[in-house]
Amino acid sequence: MCILRQQAKHNIKKYIDERLPEEYEKCMIGLTAILKEAWNTAANTEDKREKIQALSLAKDCYSMKLDLLTNATVVDDAIKFVSQKSRDEETTSPARSDEDEKESNEQKSTIS
Repeated sequence: MCILRQQAKHNIKKYIDERLPEEYEKCMIGLTAILKEAWNTAANTEDKREKIQALSLAKDCYSMKLDLLTNATVVDDAIKFVSQKSRDEETTSPARSDEDEKESNEQKSTIS
């Protein structure tokens, strides 16, 4: 059980530290590119429907970017939380091992 818990913590930490910031940056770059194209289309078309669709797309992109930017604090908080927990765990690992063993023994006695 302890190994699974440690592996899960490692996977979450790796995802938050490495994958999430990369995906966040990709989204921001992609939305910026879509915005540029939407504005170019809106500026260069004579068709009113196409212009409205391009402007609607631009509006949606701004909304998505705003959501990403305002949720960035949530991501930062999650990264800080995981980092803090990792540091806390390193300083209390012997005590934690005792707790894990006690929990494991309790689970075994419950099953029996």
